[in-house]
Parts: sequence; structure tokens; C-alpha cells
Amino acid sequence: MSMSELIAALAKARSEFPAIIKRTENTFNNSKYATLAQAINDTEAILLANGLVVTQDTNTVEGTLILTTTLWHTGGASRSSYTPVIPAENPKRPGDPQQWGIALTYARRYQYFLILGIAAEDNDGQPNRTREPQNRKERRAKPDADDPVVRQFREAKSLDDIKTLWKGLNASDQARYNGEKDAAKARLGGGPAAQALKGAASG
Repeated sequence: MSMSELIAALAKARSEFPAIIKRTENTFNNSKYATLAQAINDTEAILLANGLVVTQDTNTVEGTLILTTTLWHTGGASRSSYTPVIPAENPKRPGDPQQWGIALTYARRYQYFLILGIAAEDNDGQPNRTREPQNRKERRAKPDADDPVVRQFREAKSLDDIKTLWKGLNASDQARYNGEKDAAKARLGGGPAAQALKGAASG
């Protein structure tokens, strides 16, 4: 299975995710955040329905604990993200295992959001069902370089790769990524400008 098909499956899953609302109180800085458990609960069933699953495991490299987060597709393709786990120092309890647990939980939550390309949102008091279309529209309006679909268009090796990725997007995502698709086609010699140049050269 190609990476473009994995990204297409992820794009479809993301279009189906609900808005992930920050519900848990952080009493230290008087703010709210979305927990890892909440993020998994809000996304896991949708990921599985699209043939996707996220795994997380750790290993030690030169004395540093490394968290590996991998997004898998049932067809066999995968993409991974790595981050070191560095706990805060507790002068009163050096090597405190609780600090390691806190650091690992934070890293897992951060990486889970990162690999899916999602972000938690503030709840302004409106019901989720009325916020959801607006939030999705906002997310689709501004794809950035870290967006996995954008990355896949920019790394496409052929027009066939672009075609496969494009077919995997729904109508609203096609509208969002149309500029990236056109730029990728132009880069690979399939855009209108490139075709015009080819026609002039052959004439």
C-alpha cells in the first residue's frame, strides 16, 4: 500500500472527527486542556473505521527515553514520529518516577495530536454540534506545511500519486487542498503553465 493511500484515509478520518474540546482543568495555570484519554475516545472509532490505528511505545537510545508514535494503515503503510521524554527535575526527590510518568503522558498526548494533525479547541459555551461545522471550516481554510495532506502533495513523485491522493479526499477537502494539488501538478509538469510551455515548444 502506498503512503498516498494512507494519507487519503487519514484525510477522510479527519473530516469525520468531532471538535475535541478542552474539558480538563489545569489548576496550576488556570486553563483547560484535552486529555490523551479524551482524544483517543473522540477519534479511535473513526480511525478504525478508516483502517487506521495509532500505536505508541518507548525505547532507550544512549540513555534517553524515546517515545515512538506510529500511524498504521491496515494495508501495511505507516508513518512515525519520535520525541525524547525528559522529566522535570524534583530537587527533593531526584529520579522521582512520578515525574517520568507525567512527562511520558504529556509526550504521548502531544504526539497523538501531532501525528493526526489535530488540535483541541476552547469551548465557548455553544453546543458541540453547532460549533463543529464552523471549526472544520476554519481548519480547512488554512492548511499549513505541517498538514499531512499538504506534505503528501509536496512530496508526490508522479501525477499518478497526486491522482490517487485526490480521489481519496471528500468534496470539502478537495476544495481545501485544490491549491496544493495544482501546485504539485505544476511541479511535476502537469499544470496549465507547464502544458502551455510544452505546446509552445512542440509548435
